[in-house]
Amino acid sequence: MQEIELKFFVADPVLLRERLAAVGATAAAAAEAHEDIYFRHPCRDFRETDEALRIRYLNGQPLVTYKGPRELAEQVSQMVEQRGPAANLTANAAVKVRRELEWPLGPSDPRGESMQTLLVALGFSEVARVVKRREVLRVPFGGLQVTVVIDQVDSLGWYAEVEVLIEEDNERAAAVDVISRLADALGLQHAERRSYLELLLRQLGSED
Repeated sequence: MQEIELKFFVADPVLLRERLAAVGATAAAAAEAHEDIYFRHPCRDFRETDEALRIRYLNGQPLVTYKGPRELAEQVSQMVEQRGPAANLTANAAVKVRRELEWPLGPSDPRGESMQTLLVALGFSEVARVVKRREVLRVPFGGLQVTVVIDQVDSLGWYAEVEVLIEEDNERAAAVDVISRLADALGLQHAERRSYLELLLRQLGSED
């Protein structure tokens, strides 16, 4: 699967929820509690390769997630241009396209302790922890099912992510166009390309 995503800083989450209701958004699940533990690779610099490896505790249940490099904004912009003018031109530069692999840990490792022990034994080390509370909504828009999440991130504030998962490369341009138009309809303007980990490390003054 490929994740096509736009993230925005949110100044007023109440207003955003009202706008989501107006476009027909419905809650996909109960509110989620996330604690994400990010790891440093022993042999290559994830900052240079633009990858990420984490263990996510979703309401206490551990999952392993790998995210591949983000594609260049220029490549995404070219896809959008092929479909004509987009509604949210400022946001297009912050669109992220990346491969994502995620799977839950089984009953034999219900707290993820064995996975953490394995990663440390292989030379990985913890970089930082990102803690947030997440609301997940689904929005039928432009012929696609779009996911919108509202995050309250410890030490960082409120953010929203607008995303679509695709399987084929030829679906990218349509996904980018729909995401951009929905973001514009929701009044989302302050696009943020950096990950929560990058934002947190910058705030902490760390270069790791």
